[in-house]
Amino acid sequence: MGAPKRSKRADLYEKPTYLNLLARLAANVRRLREERGWTQAVAAERCDMAVYVLQTVEAGRSNFTGTVISRLCDGLGVDVKVLFEPAAPLAKRPRGRPGRAAPQPEVAPPGLSGADTPKRSPPDGVEQGPDASPPHATDAMLEGRPHEG
Repeated sequence: MGAPKRSKRADLYEKPTYLNLLARLAANVRRLREERGWTQAVAAERCDMAVYVLQTVEAGRSNFTGTVISRLCDGLGVDVKVLFEPAAPLAKRPRGRPGRAAPQPEVAPPGLSGADTPKRSPPDGVEQGPDASPPHATDAMLEGRPHEG
């Protein structure tokens, strides 16, 4: 058996002109979305499309219909020529969701050492210390006694 049959049009999807159009569309849609401060979910909603369709557009992974392009124009509020302007190539992003930032340690203001740092006081009506907290309904329930509060 020979190699698997290839579509007669498969070569069209490898032409530099086609790949350049996809890259321009992807870069411009992402740039416009980020300029507006929109998440992909917000942009997809404004463009009246599923999030995965917008993600596919921004990744430059598929051939798009005129209806997808018109929804992008309407949702982003731009003329179609803006979507296909020459654009800088997309920066590669790591796959997956962005990580959460690690909590930053508290730093004393200049001129204060850790011992001189003012302590935070609890809100009015709240006592400090492990023995000072009032009993909670959850504590009573866990201990099998009725809550008195």
